[in-house]
Amino acid sequence: MSKLPVAERRSQIVEAAVVVALREGIDRMTTRRVAQEAGVAVGVLHYCFGTRDALLREVITHLVEDTNQSMASVFDAGGDLRSYVNRAIEAFCTAVEANPELHLLTYEMTTWAVRNPEFADLGAWQYDCYYRATEAFFEQLAQAAAVTWSIPVSTLARLMVAQNEGVTLAWLIDRDGARARSTYAAFADVIVELAVPLHSAVR
Repeated sequence: MSKLPVAERRSQIVEAAVVVALREGIDRMTTRRVAQEAGVAVGVLHYCFGTRDALLREVITHLVEDTNQSMASVFDAGGDLRSYVNRAIEAFCTAVEANPELHLLTYEMTTWAVRNPEFADLGAWQYDCYYRATEAFFEQLAQAAAVTWSIPVSTLARLMVAQNEGVTLAWLIDRDGARARSTYAAFADVIVELAVPLHSAVR
């Protein structure tokens, strides 16, 4: 086994964990199975992560970062609030359609955590990651579109996460992309209504 920097080894192990979880389910994503998939000793995995819980949290972080990367180009072309929101919707829908198994895995991780008392706080931590990432998106959106929000950004983020979770789960069931996008379009109207142009906010 070649010697890699810890950061690279951690990334390798996380990718192996995702492969095992997708192929065999969360219950089978043990440290031994992940180490085998990554081609490392179990001791190396424990050195990099310490516990299975820490590995699971890193997997969640990895999945959230994947979603963030899919949204990275939303602000590149400029425009107004509506155009940013429309591009964000399309980027998110496209990302889900490209990797449905990964998004199904996120639901499996949540329900698995709820069903296993020793990982009771993992689901809450998972959603906290979603909320923080979504808050950061809305803060960037407000800055790009020169608006502020009429409700706390934390509340807006929770609304958006609830929307994402519901629409994504529905799409995983019916695979109807047009319906998903039309649902998001209706919610986009809500987002726009909650925006206050900065020049109005300072009057």
